[in-house]
Amino acid sequence: TSASLPTSRLQEMNASHPHCSSGHCSLSNIHTVQAPDVASMIKILSIGLPNFIEEINRRPHAKPVKLLIIDTLAEIFHTESKTTSAYLSQRSKDLSQISTLLHTLAYQYDLAVIVINEVIESIVRPAEANQSPPGEVLFHDQARLFGSSNDVPGGSKKQASLGLVWANQINVRIMLSLTQRICYLDDVEASNRPKKRARLDEGIETQMTDRTTRIRRLNVVFNTVA
Repeated sequence: TSASLPTSRLQEMNASHPHCSSGHCSLSNIHTVQAPDVASMIKILSIGLPNFIEEINRRPHAKPVKLLIIDTLAEIFHTESKTTSAYLSQRSKDLSQISTLLHTLAYQYDLAVIVINEVIESIVRPAEANQSPPGEVLFHDQARLFGSSNDVPGGSKKQASLGLVWANQINVRIMLSLTQRICYLDDVEASNRPKKRARLDEGIETQMTDRTTRIRRLNVVFNTVA
């Protein structure tokens, strides 16, 4: 959306992954375009991308477009300095329109669509403020089911941005996090899994080296089949 594609990591993956290093994958199979605002995003999804896919499909021996990635959707909604009711209403309409375009593209061209979102801090509310009125369910009570990973230590402190409107548009939500644990790459290379792990104590700086890395965690918050 707002930045150009960093290709160094793609080149590393292409050179090291066995499914890519055989020579049939290259940066020439990856096409990018910037969409710095909502209007640009809608124009690309409604006109630019369908025309591009049709053009690729007409080329002899060309690889069809099979994966669409938006990185990141929340970025194009950072232009407003104040969050007013009028802005939130328009944002809901824009999100619904973008979602409709993405679902149409996925169905029409058999695409896999990944939309990268951002996380925001969850507001800690007093216990009495979390009590729902009789017959009602507060947004705060609902959000923990679709916006965060409560089964991950500290996961409840972060939640996906763009609210309930966007959560209702997607089929799968996956949250990625960087844990407070490290693994030693020497052990990973030796046995394909880390044997030694050390926890990073809060407030204590731990020496990281070229042979260590922070452990990442992937959590499926919800999906359509499980």
